Amino acid sequence: MQAQENAGAPAIARPQGVLVGLAIRDSLLRLQEAGHDRIVVDLAAVTAADYEALRGLTAAAQEIEQRKGELVLAGAANIVDSLLRLTRVDHRIRLFDSVDQAAFALSRR
Repeated sequence: MQAQENAGAPAIARPQGVLVGLAIRDSLLRLQEAGHDRIVVDLAAVTAADYEALRGLTAAAQEIEQRKGELVLAGAANIVDSLLRLTRVDHRIRLFDSVDQAAFALSRR
């Protein structure tokens, strides 16, 4: 997973391909431990995700929130967007159509 970090702006995490397992959780928590309390996960290049990866996203969001941060999701394509909504991840993590919208929302926090 690639991460874009700009001073003062939310960190942008860019996973690619199929998300499998809980590794996404650890990667996102490392970003927060590096000092980023606002994280956007850009899902534009994600083609699918298994149940464990969805649990990992949700767990990371909860842990980041407990530490006074926020994690949001952005740019999910049709299948991934449907999966997030079907599994009700969208009830636990805010979803945005684009990274720009997500970053703007987090910058207003």
